[in-house]
Amino acid sequence: MKFRISLWECSSRAAHTSAPPTTAPTPFELLTSPAAAAAAGSAANYLVCETNGRSPLSKHVQVVANAIKTVGLQPCRQLFAECTNWGQVGTAKVGLCGQQWWSIRCSAVAFLAEETIRACTKRIDGQSRVGGYVAIGDLLRVVLRHT
Repeated sequence: MKFRISLWECSSRAAHTSAPPTTAPTPFELLTSPAAAAAAGSAANYLVCETNGRSPLSKHVQVVANAIKTVGLQPCRQLFAECTNWGQVGTAKVGLCGQQWWSIRCSAVAFLAEETIRACTKRIDGQSRVGGYVAIGDLLRVVLRHT
């Protein structure tokens, strides 16, 4: 299964300016497995489900995604050597991991968190839980984690 997503290309800190981008959004394919991504080339984007009994509750991830949506078209940037959290509610954290100083629109982070909810939610011990990440090429991952 493939998802069609339209995002601004990732931008580095060096290329960042105070003016908004003037180019049109760049569409890319979100593949649903690392194997499919490998077949498409190293710059492919893919979703990996890692849901288990320690995963955050789906409803908490959705609340975080809704909060991130309010930032809209502003960039969500990967600021630290490990990962940068962009929201936390209850059992859920949503963040970016990968190359420091790269970013995507916050609305795209929220959208990819919601796509992970749709693709990866499992009912475990009477609770809807979700875990996983979306790899954006070799640069970034939108990651759902337990608090």
